[in-house]
Amino acid sequence: MKSLLDKEFISEMICGNNFAYILDDNSRFLSTEYKVLHNQGVDGFIQCMQLIYNGKLLFYYLTEGYNALSKIISVLDAERFMSVACSLLENIIDVRNNGFLCCQNIDISFDHIYVDINTYKVKLIYFPVSRHFFQDESSFEKELKSSLIS
Repeated sequence: MKSLLDKEFISEMICGNNFAYILDDNSRFLSTEYKVLHNQGVDGFIQCMQLIYNGKLLFYYLTEGYNALSKIISVLDAERFMSVACSLLENIIDVRNNGFLCCQNIDISFDHIYVDINTYKVKLIYFPVSRHFFQDESSFEKELKSSLIS
């Protein structure tokens, strides 16, 4: 899977156990989607804070207490992997049913899919910007399927 950093409109900053995305053009920010993430209490996402960093918008994600799927996938047995996969798909269905959020703005790289190791519930990264990570819903689904299969 291509990294989101291959996209030319963001950069990533590691902040201890957490990380941030920096938006190159503040006009790409979608305030409605950001507000939906906070006001509707969408449960399937890592908590995100919007900050200003050197005049650019920075989205700081609080991942402490969660493990990246890329780090734990090799030690998951079949039952736990199915729990993680089901939780991931439930979160994506919730986004589709929400009406305000778009699956194309979900970071589905295994480095940024986070798992609560106690419950095997998945938390995703949502980036509220007008320029999507995926061209359309079909390319999002194709990438998700191929990532889960491999």
